Amino acid sequence: MGDIFENLGDRELQRRDERRQAVGLLLASPFVTDDGPEVAAFALVRRHADALREWFRHHLGYRLVVDHEFARLYKRSPPSAEGRWEDRPRGASWGAAQRPFDRRRYAILCLVLAALEKVETDQTILSELAVAVRDLATDTEGVTPLDLEQPGERRRFVDALLLLVDYGILARTDGNEGGYVRQGKGDALYDIDSRRLTQMLASPMPPSLAEHPRDLAEESYAPTPDGKNDRLRHRLMRHMVEQPVLYFDSLDEDERGYFNAVRPRLIDQIETWTPLTVEVRREGVVTIDDSGRCSDLRFPGQRHVDHAALLIADALARRCGKPSATAPAERLIVARADLLQAAVRLLQTHSWRAAYRDDASGATLLDDALSVLADLGLVRRHSEGVEPLPALFRFRYVEPSTEANL
Repeated sequence: MGDIFENLGDRELQRRDERRQAVGLLLASPFVTDDGPEVAAFALVRRHADALREWFRHHLGYRLVVDHEFARLYKRSPPSAEGRWEDRPRGASWGAAQRPFDRRRYAILCLVLAALEKVETDQTILSELAVAVRDLATDTEGVTPLDLEQPGERRRFVDALLLLVDYGILARTDGNEGGYVRQGKGDALYDIDSRRLTQMLASPMPPSLAEHPRDLAEESYAPTPDGKNDRLRHRLMRHMVEQPVLYFDSLDEDERGYFNAVRPRLIDQIETWTPLTVEVRREGVVTIDDSGRCSDLRFPGQRHVDHAALLIADALARRCGKPSATAPAERLIVARADLLQAAVRLLQTHSWRAAYRDDASGATLLDDALSVLADLGLVRRHSEGVEPLPALFRFRYVEPSTEANL
């Protein structure tokens, strides 16, 4: 009998570990395919599809579609946060350099998807798709025309294509995009996966029913106590699994009351079903991904901008004059001019990529570093300067002690 119970326990631990891997994969990559780099983890998503669908639905309000060729997690922003939370949804990026998608790239991506819907065959070529997207941009009200004579516009157009290649919606079968980006010449042939194409739109409201773009993200909850609890649970859980830090002073009375009442259950769900670890501190909650499996933000990282962010974080912490890893006693705004001086000193004492070296004022290095810190919930930017937030002090450099441990 002992062996039976031991085997049952081992199988349950294995199931739990497999589900954690699957959830981590979906949180990091909401569109996963059977021919992508995470084939083994994708198999776990399919194996535990029913349990994963229910967990995402109940705890986060996310819809999960699992097919034999792909899995699509339809994420949402925290519902109706009324601007009080700095949710900073992190958008798409592509490639080893993690080029970010700005508003223009998203507009072009939408045009590319619309053009692909009109293709009547299962293949297309880059040059024909570029013409179709250019025509759509010209004919669509409110969209800036696409000038493919400009290298920057060609780069943005190709970034949209490469994102779709990454998702398996387009499969390059011949040619490449390099010559087109550099000189407007060259071509590439793509197979189109129309089934995956239909899974791109994540809006809870059909666009045809939306009166304004902001309506696309609106979610409906029942006007009942259960509906209110669903909204609160989804808001808190989404923030904790998608953002590194949740500060208690960002919560309203209902949110604080709900969090305090069910905090052990929320944390248990996160730590049971995801690779994340939750730390509760006086100022808030920190969610840590030691596994590196389910976060798209890794800090400190290996990029120059991560190095710059770490050094600016230390400069900010030292500016606050706190020797310990705690928050400043009072709200403090550090003037941008002071940080620019710190950035100039960094330029003089470290090796940086050309884009930073070419701006002797330090503004490029500083702004990129502050963007990283803001995304991590470590600083808040104001017109008059930068406010260090409590979690920043985890990254204050402390000289190692030379005294022997007795």
